[in-house]
Parts: sequence; structure tokens; C-alpha cells
Amino acid sequence: MARRTKAEAERTRQRILRTALGLFLKKGYARATFTDVAEGIGLSKGAGYWHFKSKPDLLMALAERMMERHGVALAGMCHADSLEALRDDLLARAERVVGNAECRRFFKMVSQMDLSSRQGRPLRMWITRHDRGVFAGILRTLEDLKERGRLRPGVDAKVAATVLAVMWSGLVRAKVDHGPEVDLRKAIVFGFDMAVNAMGV
Repeated sequence: MARRTKAEAERTRQRILRTALGLFLKKGYARATFTDVAEGIGLSKGAGYWHFKSKPDLLMALAERMMERHGVALAGMCHADSLEALRDDLLARAERVVGNAECRRFFKMVSQMDLSSRQGRPLRMWITRHDRGVFAGILRTLEDLKERGRLRPGVDAKVAATVLAVMWSGLVRAKVDHGPEVDLRKAIVFGFDMAVNAMGV
């Protein structure tokens, strides 16, 4: 058998990642096997292991690939200097996720995972270690705004960030699942303003 070139190996690696995303979305990460992924592109399990040591390694490579390609849409929030800027950033990020087919698929796959489970733990740790995710960005922004006196002193930034992050991810998931039935812009603006009013800001 001829020795593979670096370019061929990279093409195979990218095919494995695309196939893995499709299978993790279709079957669920917990149920999809490494063998399923390899067979999905006509490789032996051993050939798959040549590119990735394990299914968690494959998942982490998939997360890294998504961040390289779509980091602005999927990474933590940009620094916002006001609640309005935070709301606009949440909206822009949501629109980028739903506006890109690969982002939509990755977002849906992750939202179906139990990140508190043993199988989901590597991705949860990766998100934490790399300071990824909407929650981290919202919390950072709210804590900064609170320090600068732009939030009422009694507002619990962590609780507020949790509410806003859950609202955001739920609305993005609704848009991904139901498409035109969901007016993402109106829903995020309405939800954000309701949450901010409830905080008494």
C-alpha cells in the first residue's frame, strides 16, 4: 500500500470529522461508536484510530475544528460595555450560529449532549478550560458592569448570567429546530429586556 501524503491524511481527517458530526447528531454522541464513524466513510476501525485515539479525542478535535472555522459565532462573548451592547452581541452571535449549516449542526449536537455525564465531561472541561461558551462571556460582562456601577448592587451576576445564557441557548435551539416559526431577533430582544427589567436594572 502506498504511503499516504500529509494532504491525503488531512483530507481523511476532515472527512472523519464531518462524518462524526453527522453521526453524533443523528444517533447522539453517547450511542454513536467510533466504528460507526469509520464505517461511515469506508474506513476500518484501525484506520480511524490512526487519526484519532478515541471517541473523546474525536469530539475534542471536532470542537477545535468548529472554533477554528466559526470561532466568532461559538466562542465566548466579546467584551460589552453596556447591557445594550451585551444584548446586541447575543443577538449577533445567535444569528451567526443559525445562519451557518455547520454551526447549526454542531450547536444542536452539543445541546443534545449531557455535559454532566462521564461521556460529556471532556467537552464540558474543554469549554471551561478554553473559556468558551455564552455563559462565561455573559458572566464576565455582568461582573464588569457591576464593578463599574452599571448594575444594581443587589443583582447576582451569576444568577443573571445563567438566566440569560439559558434563554439564549433555548431560543437558538428553537430557531434551529423550527426555523421560520421563530423570530429570533424579536425573541432575544424581548427575553433579554424582560430579564433585565426583572433584575431591576
